[in-house]
Amino acid sequence: MAGHFTSRDDKNDHKLFGDDIRFGNILVDKETFQITAVLDWEFWYVAPAQFLNSPPPWLMLKEPWEWDQNDEEEYKVKLRLYTKIMEEEEEASGQDHSFSCLMQRYMDDGTFWYNLAVRESFCLPQLMKHCWALKTMQGLEPPSDLDSFLNYKMDQLRHRRGAIVVNGNPK
Repeated sequence: MAGHFTSRDDKNDHKLFGDDIRFGNILVDKETFQITAVLDWEFWYVAPAQFLNSPPPWLMLKEPWEWDQNDEEEYKVKLRLYTKIMEEEEEASGQDHSFSCLMQRYMDDGTFWYNLAVRESFCLPQLMKHCWALKTMQGLEPPSDLDSFLNYKMDQLRHRRGAIVVNGNPK
C-alpha cells in the first residue's frame, strides 16, 4: 500500500512539517516583524513532501476520522470550491495548476486518507478503512488482525534499529 501512495510524486523528498504552527507559537520582533523563534516543537516531524499536496482536513472543522458519509460528501464539495479558488490564484500568478490538481487527485485516489493515516496514528483503524475501500486496493486484502500486523511492523522496526551502525557503534 505504501508504494502505491508514496512513489509517484515525492521522489524521496522530505520536508519539515509543523502541525501546531500558529500565532501563539511564533515570536516576532515588534520592530522588524522578523520571526525570532518558533515555540512548541512537539508536533514537528520530517515527512514525505507529498504531504504538502494533501487536501486540508480543516475545511470541515471536524476531524476526518469522525466523518460520516454525508460529511465526506460535503467535504468533497468544499474541497472542489477550495481548489477552484487555488486554480484562479495559480492562473493569476502565472503558475500552472499542478498544486491544485495534485490536491484534487489526492482526494480522488485516496492518498488523502493514506497521508492522514500515516500522520494520525492514534486513529489508524478508522482511517485505514478508507484506504482499504479504494478501488485501487480491491485486489489486496487488509490484515485480518490489525494488532498482530502492527506488532509485526514494530518488530521489523526494532530489528532495523539494531542493524543501524553509526561510526562503528550499533545504534
